[in-house]
Amino acid sequence: MEFKSDWPTQAKARQLAAAANGAGGHPITYVIGCDDQGTIAPLGDVDPADWWQAMEARFDEVAPELALHLRVQVDDDSHVIALVFHSDRAPYVVTSEAGGSPEREIPIRASTRTRSAHRREILQMLLPQVARPTISVVTGSFGAGEVDSYGSDSEEFFELRFTSQLYFDLPRNERVFLPSHQSSVAASSGPLTTRGTRFYFDQDNRSGLERGVHYRNDGLELHGPGVAYLRASWKLPREEFDAWAPRETIGVSIELPLSGSAVPVKSVLSFGGRTVTPVPNYNASKNPLPTVSWTADRN
Repeated sequence: MEFKSDWPTQAKARQLAAAANGAGGHPITYVIGCDDQGTIAPLGDVDPADWWQAMEARFDEVAPELALHLRVQVDDDSHVIALVFHSDRAPYVVTSEAGGSPEREIPIRASTRTRSAHRREILQMLLPQVARPTISVVTGSFGAGEVDSYGSDSEEFFELRFTSQLYFDLPRNERVFLPSHQSSVAASSGPLTTRGTRFYFDQDNRSGLERGVHYRNDGLELHGPGVAYLRASWKLPREEFDAWAPRETIGVSIELPLSGSAVPVKSVLSFGGRTVTPVPNYNASKNPLPTVSWTADRN
């Protein structure tokens, strides 16, 4: 995602090509009318179709596909334009301005710099892209309370618990693998954040039907759409309970590496609808904690 205070000129087509060549098949979003600091700038009366026709003319044969443009009203007097480009036909080649030399170039983005691509980078662009699964939440819950089992440290810690039923979809009928040892799950709310110390996948085996998600000890194997459970827990010092318990919303960030790709599959889940369950009478703790629960926002 890139923020532009004004419509990029035709000379900036090289930057767009560089971003598309380095995106690994992911879409690119331009937000026009807002700079990197979040300042809204007035936009002139520019037709996106005319602007894109001028930009597209700088590309040799194939340009990133302008898949979507959306006007977003910020307040009564200002708006921004969001543009989404597909980058799945790399490498993208741009021609030089005014017939200069070299005539054509394959640019690539390196951090904040645009430069010519190396041979190995061009070869990487030409490799078939691994099918990237998408993740959506079916059901989910997030809770805070006593640790699941009482032990010598039960008076010192409390536990955050996350359970979600996730639906995985594949754009193509291919087999991909998500290794668990490089996966990460993090919970956050405002200034609070913690990464998952214990998490695991669990296949939904309640149905005898063949599913496209297969659980393995070392991760998830996908060869079609399907459902799996992701469970995680965080054991934190007991004195931090009073900081987490009052939060109205909790965010959970999931990052799953994709074998054969340098770009992981990511998803962010939001939990709200906070409820508090009183301490049960049989609780053996000297300073028992209530159970606080949040439910997943499927929107």
